[in-house]
Amino acid sequence: MTGTEGALDWYCLRVPPQKEVMAAKILRYDGLVAEIPTEPRLRRKTRHCKQRIEIRYPVASGYLLFGTPASEPPPWRRVFRLHLIRSVVSVNGVPARLNLDGVARLLKHEWDQKPAYAKWLRTGKEFGVGESVFILNGPFRDFELCVQDIRNGEAYFLVPLLGKMQELRIPIDDCMASIVKAA
Repeated sequence: MTGTEGALDWYCLRVPPQKEVMAAKILRYDGLVAEIPTEPRLRRKTRHCKQRIEIRYPVASGYLLFGTPASEPPPWRRVFRLHLIRSVVSVNGVPARLNLDGVARLLKHEWDQKPAYAKWLRTGKEFGVGESVFILNGPFRDFELCVQDIRNGEAYFLVPLLGKMQELRIPIDDCMASIVKAA
């Protein structure tokens, strides 16, 4: 046992931009190992909505990582049969083998940390005390209520229940500002 069984040599392939996912999918269908390092970015759900969702984008547009068993020569004929593969990244005409530690860091990188500016992005759910909000989840879903107070991530409301006013606490994430249109 040499300890290299199961180890992969990694190479970088060039593909047309925005075709990385399709090229990787076809290589995987052919039984090869292909990975795309991605990072999350916040994008609007629609152009009319302020709410932002996380969408994963390739780190390097137009490139994908190709792994082949270290004990075997790379199957370049199988790889270049695919019309989406433009070339392999080379040094002096020889395919460049990537550093295993660098590939592992790139594929396992923690991109989940939001950038510092994310706290200033408006989500479309902003509201203050005295404003009307819609409840998005729970038993009071689709109710429109007036905010009495906001404390510790919860909005407080007064709701008439069983003949008297009851205090209702709902997490801020389950509330959305109602937009009153001027006539």
